[in-house]
Amino acid sequence: MQDTHTRTPITIPEFRNLHTLSGHTRAVNVLAMSLDSAFLLSGADDSALIIWDVLSGHLVQSIDVRFHGQLQTALWLYTDIDRVATGFIFGCADGTVHHYKKEPASVQFNCAAVEKPPAGRGGVEALAFDPFNSHVATARGGMIELWSVESRDLKLLHSNRTEDVLISSLFFIEQGTVLVISYLESHEVVAYQTMPWKEQWRRTLRTRLWVFSSRISDVIDTIDTIFSGFCVPGADTMLVSNLEDGVDVYTLPPTRLIRTHRHSTEENYRLQLATFSEGSFAVGSATGTIPLYDQAGHLCQTISHGTLPVTTLTSSQLGGTSYLVSAASTFPFDIKIWAAASTLAHGQPVVAEHGPQSLSFRQFLILMFLCGATQWLLSNLQTVHNAMLRLTQLA
Repeated sequence: MQDTHTRTPITIPEFRNLHTLSGHTRAVNVLAMSLDSAFLLSGADDSALIIWDVLSGHLVQSIDVRFHGQLQTALWLYTDIDRVATGFIFGCADGTVHHYKKEPASVQFNCAAVEKPPAGRGGVEALAFDPFNSHVATARGGMIELWSVESRDLKLLHSNRTEDVLISSLFFIEQGTVLVISYLESHEVVAYQTMPWKEQWRRTLRTRLWVFSSRISDVIDTIDTIFSGFCVPGADTMLVSNLEDGVDVYTLPPTRLIRTHRHSTEENYRLQLATFSEGSFAVGSATGTIPLYDQAGHLCQTISHGTLPVTTLTSSQLGGTSYLVSAASTFPFDIKIWAAASTLAHGQPVVAEHGPQSLSFRQFLILMFLCGATQWLLSNLQTVHNAMLRLTQLA
């Protein structure tokens, strides 16, 4: 396996604040950006799920689920071809799983299904989506469930009780044929073949697991994007934000610890990770200053959200633009969208016909505004057309 320390260093472009969003009244637990970087989901202890337009920073839709408790996890649904968001799924503290579907020619999302847990089951701890087979995995109350995403429903395919009740994370590998589960207390990572259900491998890591992220090369090659993770050439890898001394980078399966990036864990905050395709990653902070590391693990940038804990992060990339989103877990519970316009696309320099070129940040903002205006116009085209017809009839 090639050592990342021998790679040519990649310059990480500077992240600048694009929008500061205000809409939640309690700690923000959930952030998820659609793969086409058009929408952002945010969920909080105030039992509100908000959909934001990334380009404009405007609130698109707010969903009140106060009777189901706080939001605990969420993810976007999309096809494995065009990456465009088709809907989303989120889980609440009472164990309910909510499926929302995007309406055609609209930016609104409507409820398609709500799956209620059996009595006594805990909250939804983790979700994972497999775009190849349209499957969703859920973890709640020590039970793993595999669902088929139908047009207006979620169909249960399999359920399996686990040894450890507390599940840290779920993700699919091998084009959705294998589900990887990480457990908080037992330090274990276990992979199961999904159809039929069969254990593939089991490993025990050195620390308690909180956030568990991976980069899976076969998924990236197929849909030309990244779920979440850290890349080591020649091998699939995973990141673990542990509760002891920082972030661990392992091979996948986790047979070898590649290195550890140490940061303060004195407050024992559960810090989330945000990752980018060229191998850089950011980690949440108890002080409000978010560190960004390059592909070799060197600190290359710090991003100041504020002076209070910022534990919730997400990221997305579209072409040569990288997005980082951070959310405060204390008042004022604000969300900040950061953008870095770069000549890098998929980890390689993009060279124009007459040499390297890149947009200035001002040009980048103007372009984003024009894209947002175009998106609004297209989404309201039918409304404008109907209005013109009515005016013609009146005349």
